[in-house]
Amino acid sequence: MTNILKHNIIVVEDSPTMQHLIKAHLGFYEGIKELDLKMYTHVQPAKDYLENTIDEVHLIICDIMLPGEYSGLDFLRYVRKDQRFYSIPFIVITVNTDKTIKHKCHELNCSGFLYKPFTIPQIHDLLKQWLKTEY
Repeated sequence: MTNILKHNIIVVEDSPTMQHLIKAHLGFYEGIKELDLKMYTHVQPAKDYLENTIDEVHLIICDIMLPGEYSGLDFLRYVRKDQRFYSIPFIVITVNTDKTIKHKCHELNCSGFLYKPFTIPQIHDLLKQWLKTEY
């Protein structure tokens, strides 16, 4: 018998419209049976949650351009430098079409990269690749 756990996903996105869209796209993904979704508009509270949670985080989806002290690139760099979080899949989303941003994200080992606006099949392909459906 397969044990399906609740997926714990962090989303860092400052646009309420994009937050709603991401939540809807995740809701349509058949691989997620239960979802514990943490939405943040700034990096710092997401970092605090990651540092203090006792639950495993299964996926991070993060915008590049965010208000506040830290960017999405800063958050990706932080996650990849910390051995405790290194293996968490990290999907970057952005409206910035500058190819150096995409290149930098891949250098930092992002798991996936999407330009806004993205489609349901685009995000579902990344979920299929990086999000376990059985534990």
